[in-house]
Amino acid sequence: MKNIKKSNIVSSFALGVLFLSCNNLQTGPHIKFGKNEIDFGKMKQNVHKTRVIKFTNTGDDTLRITQIQTTCGCTAAIVSSEIIPPGKRGNIKVTFGSSMYVGKITRSVKIHSNDPSNQIVTLTVKADVLPPTVNFYFFYIKNCADCNFVKTKIFAPLKRKYKLKIRSFEISSPRNYELLVKLEEHCNDIGNRIPIVVIEDSILGGKDEIEKRLESKIIDCLDFDCNLPELKTEKGTSKINKKGIQLVYFYNKEYIKCDRTAHELNYLENKYPGLSVKRFNVEDTDSKRLLESMCDSFGVPEQMKLVTPIVFVSDTFFIKEDIISKKPEEFIERFLSNGTMIPLKESEKPKRENSRIEINSIVLF
Repeated sequence: MKNIKKSNIVSSFALGVLFLSCNNLQTGPHIKFGKNEIDFGKMKQNVHKTRVIKFTNTGDDTLRITQIQTTCGCTAAIVSSEIIPPGKRGNIKVTFGSSMYVGKITRSVKIHSNDPSNQIVTLTVKADVLPPTVNFYFFYIKNCADCNFVKTKIFAPLKRKYKLKIRSFEISSPRNYELLVKLEEHCNDIGNRIPIVVIEDSILGGKDEIEKRLESKIIDCLDFDCNLPELKTEKGTSKINKKGIQLVYFYNKEYIKCDRTAHELNYLENKYPGLSVKRFNVEDTDSKRLLESMCDSFGVPEQMKLVTPIVFVSDTFFIKEDIISKKPEEFIERFLSNGTMIPLKESEKPKRENSRIEINSIVLF
């Protein structure tokens, strides 16, 4: 009898353990998440990321998801099924959009269900939104006062407010100057003053325009994806002319530091190997006298006489902005076959610069 009673006690204990383990399903529906936090980590602005978080119905009755709430429009949540049988799993797909946010962000998703003991479960959504990088190109001349002003007085404060990536190009390098020419053609905005900023598909030319418009362009690029034009130069762009082409250039060395003209002519000489540029500094008395004579011969208007920079080619002339607006190059193209020279009498020839005007440069790629 004692053995029978002992056996009954053991059986009752085993049944009790079985009953308790079955009761782990809990009475009624019960929602259980493995974790209640979704961390998207570091992400760029204007990006959407999605994570899936799983849950289980550990109850003994059907679990019903009645509502999902998010704290802002930046977060969306979709449940795999609104009805989850006992012991089965479901998942919730959570998407976070980082538009208009910078820094560490915390949001929440509230899951409503028919779980009597846990009717609302709150999921925490975290992200660290990195500030967007705004890219632009900067073309400058070394020792140019306006270029130095832009670097120190405009770029420096903007770098403290925004994440900027600036690629700088010193235009005394023929390759860099050609890049500038190609970008101006791409943007349909030719002949800009130095310094120059290329941002998105816009060109800002000269210190004043950069100071006035650059920050607003940066802000535009924070709201929308901005793509810079591709940087490339074409191989074998030099054009050989059968006969020589002569161009006469007068400049004032005192004002040449920020003047793009000298670099434009260097570029043209590289592109047209038969082109000969005679350079004269009008601070020299003989050069100034020659300029007066040529202005009279070429019919330069009285109010424009002795204005520099000025270029003479064939039977015409180009002054200041006209020189960097591709007009001389278009004119040169007409003489590739036959050439054109401007004869100067020996008595009229002043002592001139024998080589190109070179400006020491630092070229950044």
